[in-house]
Amino acid sequence: MSDLRLSVETFNMLGINNVLNQTWIQDTGGRQYAIPNYLTQRLFNLKLIVRI
Repeated sequence: MSDLRLSVETFNMLGINNVLNQTWIQDTGGRQYAIPNYLTQRLFNLKLIVRI
């Protein structure tokens, strides 16, 4: 018996730049800067699974 599955996934449909967290870095002068880590951009995934 074989099985065939096709699925489509959509991430961040509205295209919003959501900040997950911030990484803090320090330069040689002691100043600190926050670098934002964003969630995924708009992505469409197409997945095909075939089991024989």
